[in-house]
Amino acid sequence: YKVPAVHHLSFTINQGEIVGILGESGSGKSSLSRLLLQLERPDEGTIMWHKQPILRKDLQWVPQDPSASFNPRFRIADIIGEGLDYNERLSVKEREQLIKQTLRQVGLQEQWYDAYPNQLSGGMLQRIAIARAIILKPKLIVLDEPFASLDLSFQREMIALIRSIHERYHTAFLFISHDIRVASHLCHRIFF
Repeated sequence: YKVPAVHHLSFTINQGEIVGILGESGSGKSSLSRLLLQLERPDEGTIMWHKQPILRKDLQWVPQDPSASFNPRFRIADIIGEGLDYNERLSVKEREQLIKQTLRQVGLQEQWYDAYPNQLSGGMLQRIAIARAIILKPKLIVLDEPFASLDLSFQREMIALIRSIHERYHTAFLFISHDIRVASHLCHRIFF
C-alpha cells in the first residue's frame, strides 16, 4: 500500500520571490523538494515554471547537510564549478575567475579555492553549497532546511546572504523548513 507524500498540492512561486514551505517532520517537505529537483517523478500531475515544464538546469539545491553532497576528494573550486562543466563553455581562466568571484559573493576569500571540504567549518560549507547553487544563475533555488544545523549567529548571517543574493540576481527561492521564526525573517510568503 502506497502512502502519498504529496497529494493534490498546487502553489505558485513568482519570479524573484522567496516562498517558505513549513511543516513538521513527515509532512512531505523533502518529497516535494525531490519532485521539484526531478530526483523523483510524480505519479501524476505536472511541475511547471512560467507555463513551461521546468528544466533541471534552471533549478539548484542547497541541502541541510552540504558535506554529504560534496565529494571529499574534490577541491572547493571543483565543487563550486562542477555545474559549469555541463552547462557553460568557459576557458580555464574564465572558469577560475567566475569561481573566485562567486566565492567572494558568498563571503569567502579566494584562499579557499584550492581547499578541501574537511578544511572548512559547517557554516563555510553551507556558503560553498550556496556558491555552487548560484554560479549557474538558476531561476529557482530550493533551500532544504539549510540552517537547521547552524547556531543563531550563523543563521542570521545566512539569512543576510540569501537576501543579498536575492537582491543581486532576483532569483526565486523555495525555503523548506520547520522553523517559522527563520521563515518569517526570510520569506515573502509562507505555505503550511
